[in-house]
Amino acid sequence: MDAAAKVVKKFASKETYAEWHKPLSTALSRLRAGRIPNTYAACFCEKSDLLSQWRGYGGAEQGVAIAFNRSKPGDALKGIKATLFPVIYGQIKARSEITQALSEKLAEFETATNGDGVSEDEKRKNAHSMLSGLLPQFKHSGFKEEQEWRIVVQQSTVRPIVSFRAKAHVLLPYLKLKLANVGKLPIKYIRVGPGREQELTKRSIELYLASRSYEDVEVHLSNVPYRF
Repeated sequence: MDAAAKVVKKFASKETYAEWHKPLSTALSRLRAGRIPNTYAACFCEKSDLLSQWRGYGGAEQGVAIAFNRSKPGDALKGIKATLFPVIYGQIKARSEITQALSEKLAEFETATNGDGVSEDEKRKNAHSMLSGLLPQFKHSGFKEEQEWRIVVQQSTVRPIVSFRAKAHVLLPYLKLKLANVGKLPIKYIRVGPGREQELTKRSIELYLASRSYEDVEVHLSNVPYRF
């Protein structure tokens, strides 16, 4: 949001976007006040064998990484209101990317409306949608090692399709996404993380994959010499 605020301020100095300064500023204020759409994210990493990921997400005893074919989920998501994108790290990069993205989105909006007069309320709604949609694409530079990608869905209201599961002291909301026209999940391979009985874990996964007709999916062992 800090990066977006600097971009909005910069936009105000450009005559081309003068009429959008107020809608964007209002949208930013509302987002800062907590009026953010319900945002659901499935997070992935470009690397399947990072020590920091095994420590952070691999579990207390044994972690397993599932590697997906990136292009196939991307194609399947076109049929639903979800987007797949790489996370961008750091303030400077964020400001640059937000500037470019907002410029493109505003140009698309102007083209779609054919330059006809649009109410201030409509501009505020679109500004809010533009900014809120950009926010999940950025993260603090301290997390850069994660090399993260995200599938994100945003909804303005809580809908009946939302499910919940218990996690620690909260009820965690989540969505069940169905990847259209994919059939089996587009799994490239599975990697067994550092653990006490990697070979046994590998064999159990191979049996499970065979029982689900994923015989062509190979199971690899982590090369990280980490011990629990």
